[in-house]
Amino acid sequence: MLQRSRDARTIVGEEALDVIAADMVRTRALVNCFTQIGEAAARLTPSGRNFVGAVPWRQIIGMRNIVVHVY
Repeated sequence: MLQRSRDARTIVGEEALDVIAADMVRTRALVNCFTQIGEAAARLTPSGRNFVGAVPWRQIIGMRNIVVHVY
């Protein structure tokens, strides 16, 4: 999850949202990062989630569901 979040940060860089949204390759790369982060978050055990601390796990997993299923 940490590596994919770093990847997403690299993909975004300092660009404005409209520039990224217009770039299909970057947009799909971000979707891939969000998907992998959400998949990994869904597989964490409750003790693993508690170990990390205050992280919005349900929202992270929910974002994965949105981008994968295009809700």
